[in-house]
Amino acid sequence: MDIKLNENGLKYKEDIKTIFKGDGYISFRSYYNTTLAYPVTVKSINTNITLYLYQTNQNFNGQMITSQEHVIMSELLSGRGITADDIDYQNKVIIIDSILNKILFQENGIGKSIRIPIYGSQTNENNNTEISVSRYEIFKVIGIYKNTRQDYINFNRQIKEGQTLYYNARCYIPESVDFLGDSKTEQEQMEFVYLGVSDTVGKFDRIKSICPSGVEFDCYTYESFHNQMIQELSGIKKTLNYITLLIMGIAVILIAQTMIFSIKENISDYGIKKAIGASSCKISMELISEMLLYTLTAFIISIVLSLVAALIALKVISLQNPDIGYSLILKEQTVLLSFVLAIETCLIASIFPILYLDNRSVVDIIKFE
Repeated sequence: MDIKLNENGLKYKEDIKTIFKGDGYISFRSYYNTTLAYPVTVKSINTNITLYLYQTNQNFNGQMITSQEHVIMSELLSGRGITADDIDYQNKVIIIDSILNKILFQENGIGKSIRIPIYGSQTNENNNTEISVSRYEIFKVIGIYKNTRQDYINFNRQIKEGQTLYYNARCYIPESVDFLGDSKTEQEQMEFVYLGVSDTVGKFDRIKSICPSGVEFDCYTYESFHNQMIQELSGIKKTLNYITLLIMGIAVILIAQTMIFSIKENISDYGIKKAIGASSCKISMELISEMLLYTLTAFIISIVLSLVAALIALKVISLQNPDIGYSLILKEQTVLLSFVLAIETCLIASIFPILYLDNRSVVDIIKFE
């Protein structure tokens, strides 16, 4: 469960924590944004770096990081996560992303330091307010986490353009470290990510009962995303159902025409079978068996082609939206439904060829021949 509390909801955070006893969680607090004051160049390109600092707890190990909307999966490439000792001793340590590591250190930055500028305002002789660096805070790099694929794409695209490069880096420090004191004026927001939660619906209702009306909070679960996606896709699903019915109708017509043409090509064979005593029922079963064989072959080929097309589409979508984890889920009921629809199409299409052949007597077939 991903829970976001704004400034008005922060006073309920301890009550909310009691709901999740026994469930591991990672906390994120938007802390401070600052821009590096010293010049940085990447391949002779001037680079402006903005640091977004997030306070987090000892459960943070780089496997889940914040994004503009939700947390996303990542991994720790080198170093370590934030520990209980970092929290207890208020260690000034920081975890940075792999792109920032490449920009600042060109290699492994573990153990090296970052000078984080703290800006303040001053009034000069002309009563004009000037913003300048009042001091620096020194943080030791203890971990480097992997950027998303989209981060790499955007970063490399800016380098190719050859213009001034702007990069926003999300960095993580222990939640106990506070170097701003009373000077912090930004609105606070905390984000809690609880792992392995059971009965998410019940816990969501309890959170809602804790936070009175007027207190805004956002709560995201797998179920909420799933329900939201179902609602968004309901119109598309109806359209696809109509298209499926239209395709089935066209397929019935084409298959029936093909089978009638095949019957005409082999009309003498059916005439001989009727002449030697084959019943219409037996001949009809032969036609249906033949069509079912073709249907099964076509079904297998279509499933394979559909999987290949879906994997290609999934790859393209993942490149466009790499911050979201996509996976191909092939449900048994989906395959079964497709198979049933294929069989139904086959059986419906076989009605017309069977009626066509059944209405032809041996004499008519001989005359036709």
